[in-house]
Amino acid sequence: MPVIALVSAKGSPGVTTTAAALAAAGVAAGRPTAWVELDPTGGSGWVQSRASHPGTEPTLGELARSIRDGTVGADWARFTVPVPPGVPGVLAPPGRPAASTIIAEGTTSWCEVLGQGEAVVAVDTGRWSGDAKDAIRLAGADVVGLICRSTLESTEHAWHLVGPLRDAARCPVALVVVGTKPYHGLDVASALGLPLAGVMEWRRRDVAALWATGGARTILVRNAARVLDGLLAAMPGADGRLALAPAVPAEAGPPR
Repeated sequence: MPVIALVSAKGSPGVTTTAAALAAAGVAAGRPTAWVELDPTGGSGWVQSRASHPGTEPTLGELARSIRDGTVGADWARFTVPVPPGVPGVLAPPGRPAASTIIAEGTTSWCEVLGQGEAVVAVDTGRWSGDAKDAIRLAGADVVGLICRSTLESTEHAWHLVGPLRDAARCPVALVVVGTKPYHGLDVASALGLPLAGVMEWRRRDVAALWATGGARTILVRNAARVLDGLLAAMPGADGRLALAPAVPAEAGPPR
């Protein structure tokens, strides 16, 4: 099934929340969907989930061990935990040392393994800097969603990585914009020369509802449903259409 790898060019643009919201949107629509926390900086999703569900435990290590032992096959979904309620996820342990070690030792083709299951999988791969370890986390993805805030600073960070990201991903790359101010999503997409999968707009209470109940009726999850459709439409052979932004010459840089 399709694997969507979500990356950011700058810290804390909302990758984990977007991954969880995409899964919540899929579940709300009756589509088998899961999300996997593959961010080497540690389990922010686990921290968010534990606030409303204290018994939640990370399961990424167990999945990595099963992959390493060759016993997981297409049955990796048994390592998901139901957080938010009804949204299956594989959570990473908190802290960079533990998470990065598990991710590095688990497999060199995470997305290929995750693609063997029956669910559409949204993978939070964290910040992308362009080194070989980052590329490994993208190997086997069907589409990459670049998460970028609608600010000049975030757009500048993303602009420098678009070319290397396209080369490393070896699959379509589409833009997911977080927020609507100060720039419109299509303006950001035009600056980066990427197709726009959609715009994520949320309020603090929507994020709280996502981690507590799945937030199926929030603006956040409704937006995520459109973004999910947009990312799936970007896959090779898909029939959907994306809002295409004109390519920007590499030497031009983002508008100021």
